[in-house]
Amino acid sequence: MEIKVSDMADGMLDISLEYRKSKATDPGFKAPSFITTFYDLPYIDNTVLDKDMRVGVVLSKCVNTSELDRFRNWLDPKLTRDYEELRDSGITQYAEIRIIRFPAEYIGNRDRPYLQDIIHSLVEEQKGQSTGPGRGGH
Repeated sequence: MEIKVSDMADGMLDISLEYRKSKATDPGFKAPSFITTFYDLPYIDNTVLDKDMRVGVVLSKCVNTSELDRFRNWLDPKLTRDYEELRDSGITQYAEIRIIRFPAEYIGNRDRPYLQDIIHSLVEEQKGQSTGPGRGGH
């Protein structure tokens, strides 16, 4: 999975998630793009990348190092040193995010695949088995 950040401002990240398996199984796959903040709940606000992959995104840090002096009195000394190192190395914005992967069996009923999708998947799987190596495609 690849995470691309297109914008970062005021504690909000505009991100998109690229998932290789989705691209391989669905040529029309468009990576989901959304904004995440400190107030999003990953267990409620999550996204489906593929029929067997659901993820939630957690924003754990979001810093504009140019405002470090403004908030210095409210920050932990270790955190202040960390942010000073970022600023001194030329980094003006910094964020840490975590990805939570939910197994397919945790997907709610409203998000489960429709019967047509399951049948299509089984037919494609059967076609792959019948034309596999050594079968001659008959």
